[in-house]
Amino acid sequence: MTIVSPIIGCSKDDSGPPAEVFVTCADGGDQSVGIINGTIVGRNSPLANSLVFVVQRLKGGASICTGSLIDSNIVLTAAHCVDEAAEVEDVEIWFSPQQVCDLQNKSVDRKKADEVIIHKGYNPKSRKIEDDLAVVRISGPAPSGKRTIKLVHEFLKMSSSSEIYVAGYGKTKEYDVEDKNDPLLRYTKVKPLNFGRGSNDESASVLFFDQSSGSSVCAGDSGGPAMMRDSKGILRQIGVASYVFNPQDPDAACSYGVAYTSVTKYKDWITTVYRALANEHTLGKSNPAAPFEELTKPEFPPREITPNP
Repeated sequence: MTIVSPIIGCSKDDSGPPAEVFVTCADGGDQSVGIINGTIVGRNSPLANSLVFVVQRLKGGASICTGSLIDSNIVLTAAHCVDEAAEVEDVEIWFSPQQVCDLQNKSVDRKKADEVIIHKGYNPKSRKIEDDLAVVRISGPAPSGKRTIKLVHEFLKMSSSSEIYVAGYGKTKEYDVEDKNDPLLRYTKVKPLNFGRGSNDESASVLFFDQSSGSSVCAGDSGGPAMMRDSKGILRQIGVASYVFNPQDPDAACSYGVAYTSVTKYKDWITTVYRALANEHTLGKSNPAAPFEELTKPEFPPREITPNP
């Protein structure tokens, strides 16, 4: 039996991430504990400026996830990251790759959601996780210096040698292992995981990646991006992290495979919801191709994303 686990992280403290610092607040590039064995993303990296920390306030605690900034005030994430909030305002977006350090310095930049739209097909009670997408509009624009991530506008073919970048704020160890590392933004690379015909092709609604090499996403990385370079060498988001699975060992769910909801398969839905949420802070609202084509307004220019400066 395949063990499927949504990759969401939980905390008993509803004020946010833990106050203790277990890792050094880093400038990036450190090969350290990470998105299991990933690399800490530096504060000045374009990737750090395009990804956000998603906090869902719950009774007696909070859950943590990752999201992508697809406009100045709109975030793309997974449905299961925001579906349990009692009120829209219980969803918060934090703009920091190193929240614990910023909490200590009292410089955390965060905004509450004022609208959340979850894909109607998502059913948290289903054994088969599908349509795991949500779009969040925040109350006001992102802080100065933040950048949109570029969503892939047409399917990018993958081969066994394709390099897929994944990033998130999640755990650095398996589910059943106590994790005493703070949720810093980290990235790593994975390879496609193919199950035969129809797997990871243009018709697939879910993309599968192999994380058996020792570096992988885990709890808390839900909603984060899978990224791949297009024909011009630009890194674009191709998927949204949904769940991890292991056909043989449920105690090592983060050490076999991970599923990402395909961005191109849901292009029409993402565009429709984006248009519905657009307001005076949405910079790409007059661009018919947004958010799948780059925005051009100078106050929020898109920028090629590389993991580190």
